[in-house]
Amino acid sequence: TLYAHQYILGCAWDIFNSILDYPDRDMKRLLNNQRNVGYLDDWDMETINDKDNGKEGIHGFKSIRKASQNDKEAVNEGGLDDFNPYNADSENLIIIEVNQDVLPKKMLLYCLQFVYTGQCKVKLSETERLSEIATELLLDELATYCGNMRTFSQQLDECKVMNASITTYWLDACAEQYKEILFDRQYKYDCVIKTSLAAKYDKKMVNNAKNDDDDDKKEENKEDESENAAVAGKMIYQTPDANDEDKPTVEGDADAVPGANHNIDEAKEEKKQEMQAPIIENDGEFRAHKIIPWCRCDVFQAMLNNNFKESHESTITFHGIRAKTFGTFLEYLYTDHAQIDDDIVMPLLEYSNLMREPRLISWCEYLMSKV
Repeated sequence: TLYAHQYILGCAWDIFNSILDYPDRDMKRLLNNQRNVGYLDDWDMETINDKDNGKEGIHGFKSIRKASQNDKEAVNEGGLDDFNPYNADSENLIIIEVNQDVLPKKMLLYCLQFVYTGQCKVKLSETERLSEIATELLLDELATYCGNMRTFSQQLDECKVMNASITTYWLDACAEQYKEILFDRQYKYDCVIKTSLAAKYDKKMVNNAKNDDDDDKKEENKEDESENAAVAGKMIYQTPDANDEDKPTVEGDADAVPGANHNIDEAKEEKKQEMQAPIIENDGEFRAHKIIPWCRCDVFQAMLNNNFKESHESTITFHGIRAKTFGTFLEYLYTDHAQIDDDIVMPLLEYSNLMREPRLISWCEYLMSKV
């Protein structure tokens, strides 16, 4: 028995994109020869099994069906453990039965390795057979990968370079599909991730800000009373015919310093804004597929295992993070790429460290070194 994820196969593999009825996509391909695959649009779980009856389909596929209750029993699926909480009791589980004389399990495993990682650890003696099966299964890139191993069997370094370029190309092409079909998309999402910066500023800080504001007002009242008392004590005689500009002023009066009151009010207003603005800004909401961050991030894997409440909830909330920063982090988990703007490099570095993503940490450090 082999296990796979519909999200990956549906986005990256032409056959399963059609079988699983995933959205049409225009994936960049490294094809050995141009081919007509228009018949894929007509495939479903019935017609793909008709190859042996002279119709279009996959030779060796015996049946494709929705899982029965018996299939979903833990003993048949291999059991449920902390490492893999996503067992076969899902309503969307699909069973694919193949003829191992035509499609050996080992060869299918190589195909899955390539679809997931862009490479596979196949022996040189197995490359010819794998290349034939890859072509039959519409994985031309894997067929080319095997061809390079045979062509450059005596030039190991040359072979590594050639196949490394195929790996990079394949992963980049798949990443575009994950972003187009899955990242923050409604298609087959099973959770909502919310972000809030508010929790970073607790109620005590907010109350302190309000108390400071009240204290400022009390100080203003005291200053006004003091100034009035000073004026009463220092007021000199003034004739009834005195003009406004001749009115005496008191030493130290704020009116003697142009703009003094305005500056004080402005400073207080800025202080209030600094304390209040972070409380209400940068909340965000993202649609996600639990299995993807679970596979890509240790922290998510711990959160989504059965020991934590997030594993049973459809909404997950992260506090103390800007929506833009988390969106970039989530895009990285989906695609292994992300557009990192200068204003979030430092916050993203801190968050990547918190979420234990060493490659993203290195990427942020590199970007910071270029500033």
